[in-house]
Amino acid sequence: HTRWADVTGVQTCALPICLCKVNVNSEYCQACIPGSFNLQESSVFGCEDCDCDVGGAISDICDDQNGQCVCRPRVTGRACNKYVVIY
Repeated sequence: HTRWADVTGVQTCALPICLCKVNVNSEYCQACIPGSFNLQESSVFGCEDCDCDVGGAISDICDDQNGQCVCRPRVTGRACNKYVVIY
């Protein structure tokens, strides 16, 4: 049983085992690994790195769809690299 329509992160697939691209995992290569997001068939790595800011983000893990990192207080931006100025 093959689900090729759902597979975008496959490097090679000889069922029952699929070898996923570098930043992709799951049985059918359908999900980004933690620390990456935006699964794209055209991407060499399958998913983009989160690139969460070391100082502004709580961790290096982001939302696997939109890449939003979890920011520390008074920090904003997708990668948590913009500081909120309070006057």
